Amino acid sequence: MRRTLLFTCIMIIGLSGWSQSPIQITKTVVEQIAGIGESENPEEIELRTTIQNVSNQTIALKWTKYVLDLPPVWEAEVYDKELCYLPNAYTNYDPGYFEAPVELIPGESFDLVLHVLTHGKAGVGAFEFPISLINQPDEVLETVTFYPQVIEQEVQRSASLKLYPNPAEDYFRISGDEHITKLMLYNSIGQPVRQYTAVPGQRYDISDLPEGLYLLGLLDQKGETKKTLRLMKRLRRA
Repeated sequence: MRRTLLFTCIMIIGLSGWSQSPIQITKTVVEQIAGIGESENPEEIELRTTIQNVSNQTIALKWTKYVLDLPPVWEAEVYDKELCYLPNAYTNYDPGYFEAPVELIPGESFDLVLHVLTHGKAGVGAFEFPISLINQPDEVLETVTFYPQVIEQEVQRSASLKLYPNPAEDYFRISGDEHITKLMLYNSIGQPVRQYTAVPGQRYDISDLPEGLYLLGLLDQKGETKKTLRLMKRLRRA
């Protein structure tokens, strides 16, 4: 009986140590925009965030790469503390096949880097990286989302393009670009939630959508995404 009580107490103490996430991430949503024809190299772009062990124990981390959206010619490589991974790698820890956990002592940190090879082609990508402990792989501690974007130089320089109001409650408008023919609205993990035909001066209804961050893709007559804007939807305040 005493041994059972002692074991139970040890388990409770051990679990209480993880009542808060053992990691801290500088940015859980990372965006990077490059323009074709500018000084920065449009052939490749990098997105990164820093993950730190804020617990008092040594931990081993697993990441998994989910591709939500990727232009056909693009490739994405992952760099962590241990290795550089080829585009076809989807995780750093697959028991029985490949095991390279990221081990961090208390206070130690590393950069999780997404290196995107665009091959000079415009487009928008979206990637999601759930982070978990090796000994609890199904319990996600945090999720990092990367949004790489390469746009044509002339679109990037268009100062007249406006999305308003932003934040928005019931609707939004787009002004300043007559070459946009379609609008695609995505949620924060890159799933399409709404499609609109672009009409100058029109209000685009979002009154029934949940509060949160959305991405608005602006498409031309060829169906190519020329620009992506962030739209914050908030509920009407009483």
